Amino acid sequence: MDSPVPKRLKEARLAMGISQKKLGIAAGMDEFSASARMNHYEIGRHTPDYSTLKRIAEVLSVPTAFFYAEEDELANLIKSFKG
Repeated sequence: MDSPVPKRLKEARLAMGISQKKLGIAAGMDEFSASARMNHYEIGRHTPDYSTLKRIAEVLSVPTAFFYAEEDELANLIKSFKG
C-alpha cells in the first residue's frame, strides 16, 4: 500500500490555505528549495523524515500521527485530538 503521508500532507496544507513554498520555509527549509521539496513530498516522490514531518505538523497545527493515518475517519479523529 502507498504511504498516506502525501495525501495527508496536501490535505492539511490546503486546509491551512498555505503554499508549498511558505509551508516549507516555515518548517525550516531553504527558501530556494522549499517549494520543490514540498511538492516531492506531496506527490510521493520522496518522504520526509520524522523530524521534518514533525516540524511540518507544527506549522499546520496537526498531530504528527495525522500524516500516518490510512483511513479518513481515523485521520479526522487524530486531527481533532487536542493532546
